[in-house]
Amino acid sequence: MKYFITSLVCILITQLSTAQKKVMPATQSIVTAITLPAGAKKDSRLLTEVAAKALLQSEAKNTGATVNNIEVLYLPVTFTADSLNQLFNTSGWTATPSATDKKCQWLQKDGHAVIAYISSGKNQTELYLGETNGASAQQQTTTGVDMQQQNQTTAQQTTTQQTDVQQPTQSNDQPVVKDGYAFNTTNFDDGWSSVIQDDWILVSKGDIKVYLWYALPYNASDFSGTGIVDRDYYWDNYVSKYFNIETKQYKDNGEVMSSQKPRYIEGWATDKQSGEKRFIGMRLDISPNTAYITIASAKDEASLWQQFPKANGDAWSPSDLSNMGSYNKFAIGENDISGTWQDGNTATMQWYYTAASGNPGGYAGMTVAARSATFNFNTGGNYTSIHNGATGVVGAMNTFQQNYKGRYTVSNWSITATNRWEGKTENFNSWFKVIRGGRILCMDAGGMQYRLVKSK
Repeated sequence: MKYFITSLVCILITQLSTAQKKVMPATQSIVTAITLPAGAKKDSRLLTEVAAKALLQSEAKNTGATVNNIEVLYLPVTFTADSLNQLFNTSGWTATPSATDKKCQWLQKDGHAVIAYISSGKNQTELYLGETNGASAQQQTTTGVDMQQQNQTTAQQTTTQQTDVQQPTQSNDQPVVKDGYAFNTTNFDDGWSSVIQDDWILVSKGDIKVYLWYALPYNASDFSGTGIVDRDYYWDNYVSKYFNIETKQYKDNGEVMSSQKPRYIEGWATDKQSGEKRFIGMRLDISPNTAYITIASAKDEASLWQQFPKANGDAWSPSDLSNMGSYNKFAIGENDISGTWQDGNTATMQWYYTAASGNPGGYAGMTVAARSATFNFNTGGNYTSIHNGATGVVGAMNTFQQNYKGRYTVSNWSITATNRWEGKTENFNSWFKVIRGGRILCMDAGGMQYRLVKSK
């Protein structure tokens, strides 16, 4: 029977990933060596690991420890925190609950220390594991407090540091991070300055400070049917670590439906580092499994809203604070890109049709567009790049591969490569975006965008 197609419904799902960023079945934890239950999976995607590291590092900082190795595991929902604790004990690990976060605990065995974060949702139990540099659980209430006081005293005594670019326009809450790249500060033409720090990018202009936090984990099941509101959770559990909160208020613009309320909170607070009383506003933005916090700090409420008249945003217009993410942008030094950088993404479309005369219609198939790119920048000024792709209907894909080899040059905001398509020279607008523990190399030219992660 032939059907007359009256409409097509397209569902578009785009996911950024490289070949290494996968969710794969797992039978054993690499960090703890415990045997995992049937159905367990390991998530090796970069942004997931970055978010997990941010969460675990915030706990580790209480003891002065550093998280060195991250493992993200998804377990069957029937495998609860109690099941995990029993498994840890059977494997010889001693578990000590965190003094600051009920979902975290310290594991110790044979001189090794691991931080574990356990979150049980409706569909699965998430387990984040991070090896540390040997700090013990007991240090949470002793050494951890001493380290925090020592760090605060040291920070107050340290003068503003000279960066590799130029001096920031004002002093900062944390020392400037020196991560081996040439540029750690950017002074923009509109008066804003960005500085790389441990937990965020600090963006400042005059008396206004904006903190662009690195990615944090986000588990939607924690806020679905639990009575916990995500904006309150991140304000109460993350913002409060750096500010002594005095007041808390919302700017909901009269919205009564929770789904329409902006993820924004503001109030008076005292900066724990500087001791200053400030008016702060927090904007929470969500992408799959990841939360991004942006905090604006001003001398008073009027000053904050004068600078950011749409700080809260709503369902129809973006927040001024969300837009500040564009200031996470740093120049490239001549020797910064030596090595191998990789990028890849996949877009899938699932097609459905409805038929005339009351016929039911049905599934019309799926099309896929996928690509990956690998750039090798050699120290002598030579480069190679390989570009793979596949498009078409699943089961009948068309694939391609392009190989280039030539010379490249680097300036602060561009990369020029010879012998590209049809032998032409191509100029890429280029910069670094900073994430916790690394950088993303951004290269844009002629509508083509690459977001590359260094693999070696």
